[in-house]
Amino acid sequence: MHTNVIKKAASIILMFCIVCLSSLFVSAAEKETGGEFSKIDSFIEKEMKDCRIPGLSLGIVKENKIIYQKGYGVADPTGRSVTPETPFLIASLSKSFTAMAILKLAEEKKLELDKPVQAYIPGFQLADSKAASEITIRELLNHTSGIREKDEYAVENLRDDGVSLEEQIKRMRHIKPGPKVFQYGNLNYNILGKVIENVTGLPYGDYINEIIIKPLDMNHSYVSRDKAKENGLAAGYRSLFGFPVPVELPYRTCNLASAGMISCAADISNYMLALLNKGSYQNRQILSESSIRSLMTPSSNVSNHVSYGFGWYVTSGSVYHGGEFMNYQSKVKLLPEDSIGVVILYNTSSAIYTTLFKSGYRDRIESGIISILYGYEPDTVQPGTKIFDLNHYPMGVTYTVYIGLYLLLGLVLIMSAFKLKNFKNGRMKDHRFILFQLTIAVIVQILLPVSVLFLIPWRTGTPWTFILYYVPDLGYFILSSAVIEIGIGMVTVYLLVKAKMSALL
Repeated sequence: MHTNVIKKAASIILMFCIVCLSSLFVSAAEKETGGEFSKIDSFIEKEMKDCRIPGLSLGIVKENKIIYQKGYGVADPTGRSVTPETPFLIASLSKSFTAMAILKLAEEKKLELDKPVQAYIPGFQLADSKAASEITIRELLNHTSGIREKDEYAVENLRDDGVSLEEQIKRMRHIKPGPKVFQYGNLNYNILGKVIENVTGLPYGDYINEIIIKPLDMNHSYVSRDKAKENGLAAGYRSLFGFPVPVELPYRTCNLASAGMISCAADISNYMLALLNKGSYQNRQILSESSIRSLMTPSSNVSNHVSYGFGWYVTSGSVYHGGEFMNYQSKVKLLPEDSIGVVILYNTSSAIYTTLFKSGYRDRIESGIISILYGYEPDTVQPGTKIFDLNHYPMGVTYTVYIGLYLLLGLVLIMSAFKLKNFKNGRMKDHRFILFQLTIAVIVQILLPVSVLFLIPWRTGTPWTFILYYVPDLGYFILSSAVIEIGIGMVTVYLLVKAKMSALL
């Protein structure tokens, strides 16, 4: 009797212990593999809602394995869900593929990094023939050739007019290069694309497929937008007054080597594995360890804390590159010391906010994900150094300031129109008052908006035609406001001069 009771009690205690231990193991497993990912999901979903991001795809690798992949939101207006295999345009992240291809050719002794470009493109020419003859492959890789970002606008137009890479390079003969310091520019990598074609005898896309895409099992990556469309390319959304609107912008095949690649989070995850594993993927050596090291070694100075390697930005603890069109953006960040890599692809862009306010959400989302991976809470804002740096504040503040600019400009135009009405009614007799108003009109209503019309293209290096095409909401509003204000100013000056003459009589 007592023995049976003892046995039953022992059984109950044993089962209780097993249940408790199982709970502990499950809890630990969830903490190790699931808890951080649910936090990432919540963080991304909140940011997507706050920043009005239609679709996003994520891939995370760690210690030579893929630990998380997920798609969020919609790929197009039909409501199709984004998945890790959904293709996106990756824009300037394409440069890292070109750099890898160039180093592959250097490994095979088919080219030398310090040889001039003209050794591989005999017809290559710039407005300064001496400068053109001295540009090397290395200088193209690290953006120190003297060819600048704004030079791109001199060799292409707003249409996808089918200009070949060869024709684009011929148009470069009108470009006058600047000093040989870091000056980021797509043309550097387009020239490298032509070098690859001349050295291999293959179209650029075919060579990239052969040495990178196929060996890395990148089964949803493309070198043709038409092909990507057939396989579920995410539609791009442009932000208009803060709201995403689907739009298809020109896709120039001549820019394939600098900004035209199409890929997905799943495929880029394989790419990151090879980069973090000394060039090896699934026992295939895509690129040698020394060449991988060269990609990530500082080669030109960008700022006090950032350098450029070959196709990658380099800091003391990270290697990264992003890409941004007005309707797509991408970001890859590698933390080599911890063997961590993160890729995020978007089917919209924060380019306006990045440019105006240094408040693009792309970097904030990436930083938040990495914080979670290290066990910290994600920051909802980017760190800033000054009170007027909008990285201090949530994206809602940025939207408020952005819309506030429109309201402010509208108010200025309304006030100018009311003043014009008063001047037209001839309520002015005081000579000093007339001179004061005349001075204000010339400076504020004519010289200031004229300066804006010239300064914006000059400071950004972008012609108004491109600004209006890629940033229509902001561009057309500023341009039309400036033109209207100049018109009001000229009429105001006419009325004030007329009033002055009348007062003298």
